[in-house]
Amino acid sequence: MGSPVAQKIAAAAAAGATRRKTVGLVAAGVFAVAVIVAAIVAAIVASDYSLWSRPDARAPIPANAPAATDVDTDAAAADADSDALRREFKSLLKSFPSELEPAMQRAGVAVADAAAYDDVFAHKDKALRAFGAGNYASAVRLLQGAAEIAAAALQRAEQSFRSSIEAASRALHANDVAVARASMARALSLRPEAAEAVALQARIAVLPEVLRLLAAADAARAENDDALQRTQLEEIVRLDAAREDVRERLRVLSAQMVEREFTRHVAAGADAVVKRDLAAATRSLRRAREIHPRREEVALLQGDVRRLARQVALARHLRAARAAVAADDWAQARQHFRDAVSVDAAAEAVDGEKLAARVVAAHDELASYLARPRRLSAQNVASLAEAALRTTRDLHRASPSLARKAAMLERLIADYATPVPVLVRSDKRTEILVRGVGRIGKTDERIVELKPGAYTFEGKRPGYRSKLIRIEVAPRQQTPEVTLICDERV
Repeated sequence: MGSPVAQKIAAAAAAGATRRKTVGLVAAGVFAVAVIVAAIVAAIVASDYSLWSRPDARAPIPANAPAATDVDTDAAAADADSDALRREFKSLLKSFPSELEPAMQRAGVAVADAAAYDDVFAHKDKALRAFGAGNYASAVRLLQGAAEIAAAALQRAEQSFRSSIEAASRALHANDVAVARASMARALSLRPEAAEAVALQARIAVLPEVLRLLAAADAARAENDDALQRTQLEEIVRLDAAREDVRERLRVLSAQMVEREFTRHVAAGADAVVKRDLAAATRSLRRAREIHPRREEVALLQGDVRRLARQVALARHLRAARAAVAADDWAQARQHFRDAVSVDAAAEAVDGEKLAARVVAAHDELASYLARPRRLSAQNVASLAEAALRTTRDLHRASPSLARKAAMLERLIADYATPVPVLVRSDKRTEILVRGVGRIGKTDERIVELKPGAYTFEGKRPGYRSKLIRIEVAPRQQTPEVTLICDERV
């Protein structure tokens, strides 16, 4: 009647008890029946009587018994002992329906150990009869014996339940459906509402489907169908979340799939770089980075993609520049060459930008003379224009439009250098001169040659008002005429 059993069990539905044959269905766990027994013993020991040595009948008076004068005192003490034993019996009897019997019902003692279950109630019945016969000490001993039998039966029921649970669990882990079901049935017969039994039963119930899915997953693995294998394993975990072996297999498979996916993206990116497919290489790099952003493979692929991006951009700008050169659009060509240089200072880009800059500058310079051709009548301007033609002559082949502008300017320079005959008419009395050029004198009609440009003719005659006439001599003009006569008196 030693240490208490600490494990508690859940309440179970129980049938009503009869004296012998009533069977209670078990709930979950064992109450500390040893505690009950200990309580009984403690109550007994707390009295002044030893129930184990107390005889059922009054013992003979020993030789050294008190004198007759003490008889009344002994009788009073015996009555007091009887009252204490009656109270003790009633207290112990009260614990049967409130503690001991419910504990046995919850532990499934009636199923696990029917003989012991019956023996408990047999002791209880004998105790009641002994009590009715006035043998209070024997009645207490019988109740104490019932408690001891119950404690041992509770321990055996706990062992039976635990053994059944462990056997069912082992069979579950071994994927043995038949053994798992049989062991689970034994455990549930003892404690049908025990939480661990209910949970284990739920897992065993889905075991056939789990085994089917495991077979399907194995077949998918054999066929290298990772996606299907993962689907089957995920369904198993959904059915039985406690399958740690499947969880681990799913974790490993998922990691392998992720790693293969990462490797596939890196390989695809490298292949796209070789094929100079920047869009595909960029997509592969992004997907690989999403999986393992800090892996060395990502850094290497990123470097390749960046170099490819520069190469592609350079090629694009150079293509556009070449197209602009072919179209003789050197302003656009210069911009595209500049863009190419900003990406990569390749020789073609650098040289192209320099050439384009020269061509554009030559266009601008020649265009400035063509826009104001009359300036070419001045020798210094004509000389500058001729120098511009000389310095840009090597660019004519690169830019047909520049060559055309040069040809136009050459013609204009020549035209403005070629004198034009001008017919001057007067009255032989008027003195005529051309400002900045020279004196014509008095004449009625005279041809003078003047280079294209603007001129001022001045006529003078004594006693008459002087006159000024401005004319514009155009290149290749057909003999312009000037009539200058001073005929207005002062």
